[in-house]
Amino acid sequence: MSAVSSSASPAWSAEDEARLIAASRAGLSYPVIAEQIGRSVCAVAGRLKLLRSAGQALPAKLTGGTVRAWTDAENEVVIKALADGRGQHLVARELGRSDKSIKARFNLLRTKQNADPRHVETIRNCRCCGKKFKSTWCMNRLCAHCGSKS
Repeated sequence: MSAVSSSASPAWSAEDEARLIAASRAGLSYPVIAEQIGRSVCAVAGRLKLLRSAGQALPAKLTGGTVRAWTDAENEVVIKALADGRGQHLVARELGRSDKSIKARFNLLRTKQNADPRHVETIRNCRCCGKKFKSTWCMNRLCAHCGSKS
């Protein structure tokens, strides 16, 4: 008995992904996209999520609007305004964006600013052999070679 089901869909081709992205940008719903490209709704949703996280698919709003990339200047306005206590609505009006997008952007930027500084990549000298190595954690003081000995 095979571990893989015979009903498994074939791998996504570049053509399938291009059609998926185009349909998403056109504002089509997941069920409509799924029917057009012959995939399940779950497969469409999952693939779009994967493509979005890789920065490849920026969907148009379902209301017919377009997605605008955030500029560095807008990011600074959001951080400064919300840190100063100005409301999301005022910032949204100033930047021509929705309240929801301002809140989401602020949370994203705040999370990036508060990233754990202990996880910063740096070059360290191994405490055992003295060789330089790339460390991704503040408590990592042994290179891979010396660390595998212990």
